[in-house]
Amino acid sequence: MIWRKSTTHISTITACDQSGLVYLAANLLYGMRFVILLIVFVTAASESRSGERCEYPDVLGSMFVPLEKRLGEYRITLGRPDYLKQGEVRNHFLFSTTFSHLLDSLLKNQTKGRCEAVVNSLRFPDLHVYLSRGDTFGDIETDRLFCKQELRSILLNSKPNQDEIRASASQEVRLRESRSDASTILAAALRYIFEDDTVLNAINSIDVDAFRSVDAKQFSLWLDAQRLSVQFGLAKIPLCAGDLDPNSPLVDVSINKLPSSRTTSPRTINLSSRAARFPDDLRHVVIVGHDGILNAPDPSEMMATRKYCGGKKYDFGQNEGSFANPIVMTTRIRCLRSVQYDNQVWSVFYCDPKVCTSENASRLAAEELMEDPEINSLARSSKDFLRGPYLVNIADD
Repeated sequence: MIWRKSTTHISTITACDQSGLVYLAANLLYGMRFVILLIVFVTAASESRSGERCEYPDVLGSMFVPLEKRLGEYRITLGRPDYLKQGEVRNHFLFSTTFSHLLDSLLKNQTKGRCEAVVNSLRFPDLHVYLSRGDTFGDIETDRLFCKQELRSILLNSKPNQDEIRASASQEVRLRESRSDASTILAAALRYIFEDDTVLNAINSIDVDAFRSVDAKQFSLWLDAQRLSVQFGLAKIPLCAGDLDPNSPLVDVSINKLPSSRTTSPRTINLSSRAARFPDDLRHVVIVGHDGILNAPDPSEMMATRKYCGGKKYDFGQNEGSFANPIVMTTRIRCLRSVQYDNQVWSVFYCDPKVCTSENASRLAAEELMEDPEINSLARSSKDFLRGPYLVNIADD
């Protein structure tokens, strides 16, 4: 399977904090871990009951996995880091993302291809699992039970060696370095959009170099501590019908709610072209955030998305005062909608590079988008903080 939801970041983590108290507790309670884990898993793995709140099915998983191979979606609940300590937040993200790749490979190898999974950290601080079966399969319920048990066994008992840990971290490096599109710019900009000392700033400040230098010993200590956490477990996710109204009380909007991360005021953010593998033909974008729900239907009623994201041609340069010397040009605006951590939706607007073939045209379009009333209204629709708009420029050093 080739899809994954991940992020690209633009700073280097030079050191990772560790909590001595957590690891001391891990050593003191080591002998009790199997009793604790048995209780947790029996409780967490119970099947969903009628009337429970639900989450929307993973959109990309449903697109790429045939119906007859789908075995359900699951949550791996993990112990929480101290959200007031950015070092712990970074460690948790670094190690849990590495763990997600490790689970992918171990499950497939241990079952000789009978079971597969795509695991990601988008539900930070937990992990999301899209479970499926391989090309050779039998009764679906038998396979579902078998694959779930195998995944649980790996969670409880696997002892990855140093090479396996580093290979899993390297997989994240390859994923991040393989992309070069608007999402790359969004991922790079988010670090500067969230204020320092916030949870989402800590998550978005981790770049590929952090995964290149993952400490296998510290990862193993983190995994041991997680297995002792009372929150550690595997639970099936109750799924909503795809056409369920996002405003329905059945939709669980509180999943993985993180402490509020303040955003900076609307402004211009300049990024170095060397900070990430940015697309060559995309140098100016406008980013705006608003509230949303993971995998929910696209809110097409929003004015900004209806105005720009339908592929219609649009005239720029007619807004008096936007430029010193207005230039009227007809172009198309492209849009990227991405749900990030804490159920925040971020939209990226930019001039179609096939139309805005000059750097000047791309810049002028982005500057006018920055002043667009519908885009500014979208930024003000968030319940807590104003989320943009932000004009992001990619500049060569």
